[in-house]
Amino acid sequence: MTFEEAGQRFVQLRMAVNSGSLTIEAFNAAIGELRVQDATGQWWQLDPGDGAWLFWNGQAWARPVPSPPPPPPRTVPIYPAGAPGAQTVSVPRPATPPRSGARISDSLVSLLPGIGIQFFQHGAAYRANPAAGARFLLPCVLSVVSVALAPRLGRWVAVLVIIPSLAFLLWPMIAGFDGSAGASGLIQAQAGRGLAGMSLFYMLMNLMRSSRRR
Repeated sequence: MTFEEAGQRFVQLRMAVNSGSLTIEAFNAAIGELRVQDATGQWWQLDPGDGAWLFWNGQAWARPVPSPPPPPPRTVPIYPAGAPGAQTVSVPRPATPPRSGARISDSLVSLLPGIGIQFFQHGAAYRANPAAGARFLLPCVLSVVSVALAPRLGRWVAVLVIIPSLAFLLWPMIAGFDGSAGASGLIQAQAGRGLAGMSLFYMLMNLMRSSRRR
């Protein structure tokens, strides 16, 4: 859903309330679904009271300062009390979007190919030496958890966790790379680590961009 589509839907819902074809409860519930994620990953939602755009700051919905995204939709006023077709619209606290869940899901999905390939290539060795498999998984798990906790602990905490995790995953490839013909074999043998490392790098870049926006 785009900002324009959400604004048009907001106007339609207000008109439905004014005509009496939509209850206030249904109006508030429908407005809670009008959420838009912009190109930077920021979530936005319309204020049920005045149609202004609110953004999720990690803890609550807030009005942007100094300037909002696209202007709010054309206002269709709710009739004043006592007028024909009058409705009273309460402004409930909007529900919290599943930001942490979305972060965890995105991080896991990006890591799964690398983890799968690594265990496909080295499953026998990891069964014989479970500690080696745990050493591979640990930086992946720590990175996912740090991304999930970034809204509470701060993005730079997650960055400080991901950077050494990325170095740990890629070090066997870096240490074994000498520019010889055997380097291609090393890359193939450590393809899972490489893919997992790329996923951590992707998480890191997203966190850095988020920090610069604040």
